[in-house]
Amino acid sequence: MFPYVRHSNDKWEPYPAKKLDLWLCRNYWHSLNWEQPLQVNAEREALQLISKCSFICAHPSGHPGEVEERFCKKDAWHTGDHEFTCTHPKVSSLDIVFVCDTTGSMGGYMNEVKTNTCQRIMNTAMTAVKDVQFRFVAYRDHPPQDSTYVIKTSNDAGDFCNATELQAFVAKLDANGGGDGPEAVLDGLWDAGVKSKWRDANTLKYIVHIADAPPHGRLYTNGCGDGFPEGCPCNLTIEQIATVLKTKQIRYKLMKIGSSINTMATIFRKHITEYEESDLTGTLDLTNKFVGILARDLQ
Repeated sequence: MFPYVRHSNDKWEPYPAKKLDLWLCRNYWHSLNWEQPLQVNAEREALQLISKCSFICAHPSGHPGEVEERFCKKDAWHTGDHEFTCTHPKVSSLDIVFVCDTTGSMGGYMNEVKTNTCQRIMNTAMTAVKDVQFRFVAYRDHPPQDSTYVIKTSNDAGDFCNATELQAFVAKLDANGGGDGPEAVLDGLWDAGVKSKWRDANTLKYIVHIADAPPHGRLYTNGCGDGFPEGCPCNLTIEQIATVLKTKQIRYKLMKIGSSINTMATIFRKHITEYEESDLTGTLDLTNKFVGILARDLQ
């Protein structure tokens, strides 16, 4: 009915079952043939601010001491590229580490990673940034739940590789094993955060985590179907990992498959500073959603 109204797919209390719309404040009043109700200049400034685009500049150097300057200066729901008043040196280098569950339930997604995901991400990254390097951390589980490997990496010393080397490593991976429900999630993330030889603060850094199962421990599983209900056998915790990610300014992107990791996602969100998750509804979503995130951050 109104071109300036958008349907919301989110749940809103106290009506979580209802489908609601999103309105811009100014347009809501105009739909009633009213001007926005303003009393003082402070209110006018506040309404002008909430009518602006909420997209934030994602430059890795951050925005020390800035608040409004990091937001797009155009009006909300504008078309075309975002514009910012902040200035930064252009991102000149990019480090991406894939952390992926490679147990039996991940067969379809592993095929997507092999045939499409890595290639499109590499193409998107290298179009915007010439100096891009990669690393891959595959994880399964601890014995006796899985006897193949806990983690397998493209380079055990933590060195990154180029696009061709990454493709060659990924081509040899398969989805198999796993044992119980939870997997060696924290081991994979710890290796990615600590052992990877990340570059300096001017480098944009990502961990892309592809998962459909939580870590071990009652905190994540309530102990149900968990061969290690006391937690990771290596005594790793998300608090330790989150500290590493924050110190090294690493952005964590969770590619979330199914509802089994809902509790994990909630806990990770509380601890990881640069956290973003994407719910995947199919294998193609894996590629499309992270490519979209990367293109957004590099614009």
